[in-house]
Amino acid sequence: MASLQALVKRRETLRQMHQMEGNRLEGAAGAVRDSVEAVLSLLSEQVATTEHLIRQHIDQNPGLKARAQSDLLETIPGIGKTTAAVLLAELGEVGRFD
Repeated sequence: MASLQALVKRRETLRQMHQMEGNRLEGAAGAVRDSVEAVLSLLSEQVATTEHLIRQHIDQNPGLKARAQSDLLETIPGIGKTTAAVLLAELGEVGRFD
């Protein structure tokens, strides 16, 4: 569970960094703009990679996959893959709740 928590927290950090750089892009010009765009591109790639790692972790974890906890959570309206991963990381074994 610690691995999933670390991945979820990393994804959130990367998204926050992407937002901050996106805000910087608004007033940037010239070489600064080029630099900010390069950082945004890298951050987008890292977010995608981290999301892939989260999905892979859930799929390869027998406890999460066997009971299809992630799939079950995603049947709740408004909960997608991202929210399901956060819930699994923070709550752990969902089956312990009624």
